[in-house]
Amino acid sequence: MKRNIIQKIIVVLIILLPLVSYLGCKKQPKCGCDGDMLDTYSLDSVLVDYSQIIYTIDSTSAVFRPDAYTTYYLCNPIEMYNTYKDLEGSGQILLSGKAFWECSFMMNSGSSSSYYYNYYKIFNLRVTGMSSHLYGK
Repeated sequence: MKRNIIQKIIVVLIILLPLVSYLGCKKQPKCGCDGDMLDTYSLDSVLVDYSQIIYTIDSTSAVFRPDAYTTYYLCNPIEMYNTYKDLEGSGQILLSGKAFWECSFMMNSGSSSSYYYNYYKIFNLRVTGMSSHLYGK
C-alpha cells in the first residue's frame, strides 16, 4: 500500500515538475531605433574618421563602419546633419550614442547558419553627441 502511494506521487511529480519549472518564453529584444537598447554596444566616445560617416545626398540616411565587421545606420541622420557639416574639415570626430539591433540583421541572424552573421554585426545608432577630436588635447 505504501509503495503504491509513493509510485503515484512520483508519477504526479513527473507530470507536474515540467509544468512548474517552465518559466515562460524568453523575451526577444526589440529591434530598430525604437527597440531595446544594447548596453554592451552603447558608444561613449568612439573615435571615427570624418570620411567614414557617409550621408546620402538628401541627408535622410547615414552609415558608418568603424571596422570591417561592424556597420552602424544612424537613427537620427537629419537631426545630426548640421552638426556633421559643421565638423567638415575635422580629421576625426568623437561619436556617442545608443545602439540597437538592426531589424533585418536580427531576423536573418536567427534563422541562418551562415558564417556572415557570426562575424558581421549591423546596428542602428541614435547619435547623442558628435564633436571634433583635437589631437593631443
